[in-house]
Amino acid sequence: MENSSKSNVAGMLLVACGTTLFAFIAVPVKLVQESMPSLLLIELRALIQCTIGLIGIIIAGLRPWQPTEERKWLLLWAINYWLYVFTYYQALHALPLGDAITLVYLGPIFGSIVARATLGEVLPWSFFPCSLLALLGGVLVSQPSFIFGDGAPAHWTGYVIAIIAAFFGGNIGCISRALPGRHWLELPTVGLGLAALIFNPVAVTVDLNVAGVAPYTSVEWTARLIGFVGCIGVGGFVAIVLQVEGYKRANVVAASMLSYSEVPIAYLLQYIFFGNAVTIVGVIGSGLVLVSMGASSLLNRKKSTQEDASAQQGEPCAEYDEARDMKYEALEDRCSVEHGKAESMCGSSECQP
Repeated sequence: MENSSKSNVAGMLLVACGTTLFAFIAVPVKLVQESMPSLLLIELRALIQCTIGLIGIIIAGLRPWQPTEERKWLLLWAINYWLYVFTYYQALHALPLGDAITLVYLGPIFGSIVARATLGEVLPWSFFPCSLLALLGGVLVSQPSFIFGDGAPAHWTGYVIAIIAAFFGGNIGCISRALPGRHWLELPTVGLGLAALIFNPVAVTVDLNVAGVAPYTSVEWTARLIGFVGCIGVGGFVAIVLQVEGYKRANVVAASMLSYSEVPIAYLLQYIFFGNAVTIVGVIGSGLVLVSMGASSLLNRKKSTQEDASAQQGEPCAEYDEARDMKYEALEDRCSVEHGKAESMCGSSECQP
């Protein structure tokens, strides 16, 4: 139990690190989207990440296609992750940034409900209060137009896409948790490889037929753009590896709460890199997100500590019961032997009348 508690804490830290890295990667993503289609960026990112993963798999001598009974989970993770990235990028394109962020960060709620239904993980009493507090903070930071009425409302399809993205994003941890024995290179590499070779090329082909080739052929490849794409690919691979490994080790419900950390970090980065104004409402919202994350982490840590203490108190009792049973068995064997000797003596001439 103690090792389980330590693994849970380590997993939550890995998820937090991966989420923080994703927040920093969002800066070059936003800059690159101004210069190329989203699908082209997704394809280039997947190719870079798949190449890194394949090199690691070859060096480590791994066989990600074994065992065969886990292939369906690998395929499911690949489809789910690509759909998440695709719908998230489409939501960013179709909606104001604040609207997209607010809806996509419903992911932890979807993920926790799915984890409860499929993995049997317990939803602590603190989950819904902390989630509502984090969502309130996210709304104050992003200030979506459908609540604050700032700007013309977007088409309803954009909001549907954002909610779908939230659902797929929440499932990443659940599917990762279903493959706890996998090496940290295998799951992301297989998923990204299928995305780069199958899923995304099909989507690009459809987009070429609909929008034409102009958006793809008019890209101006500068050293700055190439550098940004490289950062997105390498940094994104490290981030998804951290998150996948973290979800495999930690309670999905507790770890998913840490994904809200991207909200205040993104708010700070928007001020640093894009000059967005910092408002009192935004600062309060960031504080609410941090408070909800801290409260959730502390309560989860307290629960794990209590479980460890209960387990440690129960272990001596178990050892005592085992020793007692062994003692009784030894006494029974001894009595059986003595009884057998008595019967033998009574059957001999010495015991005859």
